[in-house]
Amino acid sequence: MNLRLKLILFALLSFSVTSCSITTNLNKDESVLIKNSVIIEDSKSDQFYNLIDYVRPIPNKRSMGIFLIKPYLYANNQPITDSITGEIISDSKIRQWLRKRGEKQVLYDTLDLIYSTNQLKSVLRQRGYFDARVIPEVVPHREQVVAVNYHVYTDLPYYIRDISYQVGITEYKRIVMQDTANSLIKIGMKYNEETLIQEKNRILSSIRNEGYYHASTSIITIEVDTTNSRILRNKKGFPTVSINIKLNFDRIQDAKTKNKHQYKYTFDEVYIYTNYDPRYETGTVMMDTTLITDTREYGDPTHYYYITPVMINKKGKLVHINDFRYSVINNSIYTKKGHPYSQEAYNHTYKRLKNLNNFNIINISFEEHVSDSDSLLKRGKINSIYKLTLSKPWGIKPQLEVRTDLSSFSCTYFDRNLFKGAEYLNINGFVNILYYNWLNNLLGKEVGETKVYGEYGGSISLNLPYFLIINTPRDDYKKEYRTSVRLGGSYSQLFSRLMLFSSLSYYWGAPSTLFHTFSPIDISTIDSRETRNITLISSYPESYQRKFDKFILLSVKYGFSYTHSNDSKKRKLFITTLFESTGLTLSTINYFVDKENKWKLFDQFNYSAFERVDFTIRYLKIISNKSSFASRLHIGFAIPIYNSAVIPFEKSFFAGGANSMRGWTFRQLGPGSYHSDSYLEKTGDIKLEFNLEYRGTIYKILKYGVFADFGNIWLSTPYDGMENAHFAFDRFYKEIAMAVGAGIRLDFSSIVLRLDYGLPLYDPTVGNANSRWINKEWISNKTWHWAQGLQFGIKHAF
Repeated sequence: MNLRLKLILFALLSFSVTSCSITTNLNKDESVLIKNSVIIEDSKSDQFYNLIDYVRPIPNKRSMGIFLIKPYLYANNQPITDSITGEIISDSKIRQWLRKRGEKQVLYDTLDLIYSTNQLKSVLRQRGYFDARVIPEVVPHREQVVAVNYHVYTDLPYYIRDISYQVGITEYKRIVMQDTANSLIKIGMKYNEETLIQEKNRILSSIRNEGYYHASTSIITIEVDTTNSRILRNKKGFPTVSINIKLNFDRIQDAKTKNKHQYKYTFDEVYIYTNYDPRYETGTVMMDTTLITDTREYGDPTHYYYITPVMINKKGKLVHINDFRYSVINNSIYTKKGHPYSQEAYNHTYKRLKNLNNFNIINISFEEHVSDSDSLLKRGKINSIYKLTLSKPWGIKPQLEVRTDLSSFSCTYFDRNLFKGAEYLNINGFVNILYYNWLNNLLGKEVGETKVYGEYGGSISLNLPYFLIINTPRDDYKKEYRTSVRLGGSYSQLFSRLMLFSSLSYYWGAPSTLFHTFSPIDISTIDSRETRNITLISSYPESYQRKFDKFILLSVKYGFSYTHSNDSKKRKLFITTLFESTGLTLSTINYFVDKENKWKLFDQFNYSAFERVDFTIRYLKIISNKSSFASRLHIGFAIPIYNSAVIPFEKSFFAGGANSMRGWTFRQLGPGSYHSDSYLEKTGDIKLEFNLEYRGTIYKILKYGVFADFGNIWLSTPYDGMENAHFAFDRFYKEIAMAVGAGIRLDFSSIVLRLDYGLPLYDPTVGNANSRWINKEWISNKTWHWAQGLQFGIKHAF
């Protein structure tokens, strides 16, 4: 079926859908609801954007956002019935088939209208708008077709005037009153019921952390007093409420339950299933228990009972299945014998077990040891039961990335528990194809012999869930600690460069907020091979060609990533930084031992000495569920330690391509205001880039972006034959390139397909400084070609 025929059929279907009614099967007193709208009449705040989620019913979905095809199919393919008896006269198979592919119309109902109105009022009260009004409006579109608009008048929000406590349970009074400084509700803050619920849970956790295992939310009541709220206003004129927090047994009638609330518990025995299966509790699988005793220097030792299945081997002997070294699990458990029961111990243990990255399901439960209870002192003991379900022990993860300038495929084999100590083994291989053929043909460029080249490589890494060599801190359960040992290599066809590397790295912190990386050992070798591509290197000035020498890099690295979001998760900040010190120790020794000569390692490798920083800050603001604003600042620099040193090509910065300065092709901007058509890739030692992007929605998964990019790269020192390529404070601001553009995206949540077009407005590499702003001479002189701004990629640019 050709494209023209498809368009004709689609046009005919669209015409028939719009021409025929979706109400043909309805009674005269029924109407189809085609749209709900919530209109905020007295506020422009984005906090109300999700109020529509509380409106019911949800109208039928429209195909392409326009046509009600499914309701149409259902309404117009009903059985033909007798008008008097109602009996079915005819119901063809085609009608039945079409009806099944349709859906019933969503009907307007006054009960739904009342429900939605009350629901909106309730949600607004929960957010502190006690005087909010919701006025529904039924809007007829045509006969038996309506839409409903809910006009919302929020009025003024209420604030908290004062907070009082009434603790009627003696055992809890000290705990609650001494912890008020950590309260989530403060005098002067805006009222929000969700915050009150969080405070209720926080109070309960503080009580349970003192050993009161049976404490429940039924003992906590939070009263909100709105009496005289409009008279007792705050300094800004907003009405206020009074909060009264009560703890008592008024809502607990059972004497036994009330008594249990006053018992203080300590942890006792620990039972662990390291590979739990529900069949274990049915008696159909032979099980055995292994007792491991914690040999601590103080207190009663903890008894760990490992419950594992038993198999019969080929020789007919019983074999215990031991999935883990016992010490790995023991060190992750904080419900130690004799320690007071606490919610923190539970959280601590759960986090530690999760960080082992070996369990798909972690189920932690507690069981009261009734026989050891002391009714006089009101003391009790509880056993901890851990049911741990293993994740897939090994697997293969493929990954594909396609951009205008690059196609990349990688494949990773992983093994989660290599030596039964939760070690995580990764074996990775990748192939990158960087291509210039089609783009250079469009641009009319001929660059050397190679227009398409590959990069190949792989690595082996072993990740340990603890610090190797040095002691692993165990106090803060919110942080995780890992060690990674990595070996690998890569080969680039472009300049025939072979790179081998090895590293020892430590990772620690909370990945969701602040995470650190420290690599005390990071060694790389870069070797150049003699091939036909050596002609590409010779196209660079002779002084610049030293970037392609053979190097050994002895580095120490430190980096961190920081993530922050506000309470509503609508503003997110991401910061990543990497500091790299290379060759400092070796160059210092070289200076004092043999000042006149720079050493060569293994008689062929130069050692490189430089300090490198790579800093990126990204900001995302979610304006609504259909739009957002994103920005990125990227600053990078690599500075040689001494004047004669150079920065290796592999440690350089680049600009241009699908993810950077989208008005230029891959790595084709800069350095500085230096211009050359003969280089396949342009590099710099310093980079400054700033990006802005607005992201909106056209319809569902079809979205768009409008962006502006500013930036450039520079060399850190002057090179012969490359005028104005190095960074200089008196001119760098004149060399900031500028591009604007727009693009469309297909957003499938898990993956985003992106097609952008970037138009350079200001190009600092144009020879004549007066012609750097976009003008008609760019086209006539072939300074610019329309194809250089065409960028395709998977994922957002940043």
